[in-house]
Amino acid sequence: MRSNSGGRLHRFWLSAAVLILALGGSVSVQAQTCPAGLHNLANDRFVDQGDGTVLDSETGLLWLRCSWGSQWAVAQCDDEPVQVPWSEALTLADELVSAGSANWRLPNINELQSIVEWGCFDPAVKMLSFPDVVNGRYWSSSARKVGESGVVLTVDFYNGRVRDATLDSGYVLFVRQMQ
Repeated sequence: MRSNSGGRLHRFWLSAAVLILALGGSVSVQAQTCPAGLHNLANDRFVDQGDGTVLDSETGLLWLRCSWGSQWAVAQCDDEPVQVPWSEALTLADELVSAGSANWRLPNINELQSIVEWGCFDPAVKMLSFPDVVNGRYWSSSARKVGESGVVLTVDFYNGRVRDATLDSGYVLFVRQMQ
């Protein structure tokens, strides 16, 4: 059940966005839904490093804040996330140099699920830390055998669920171990 104050706040932000657009500005509005009291990720868990990354204080993982295809610039992600095939995502990780480091990789399925905000959906992620994560499947480095072939596991950030990859392309977040 949604509280009345949440509805007023939502209407306020929509009104502000309409005003900005009317004045010739641009705004990116996410339609995330987070029922009151159901957040599982602490507000201070992801520590902004000031270079387009956040450090997860619980796992010791350093995450790029923007999905592949977008870059951190002036305290926001510019451009839109781009979907790529899994093999290309692995290659991109090997070649990526960002925030002064070259040892980025795809997260495994447990790491990727560790950033799911289970109290939210549309998308199910802490938007302050990962502002451009979209409703869609994000690649992990984890695979499992199904029948005679293998499948790659993905997290669908609409609701945070793990899915077998039955798609040709997906979104990407990169991570590296700091501890």
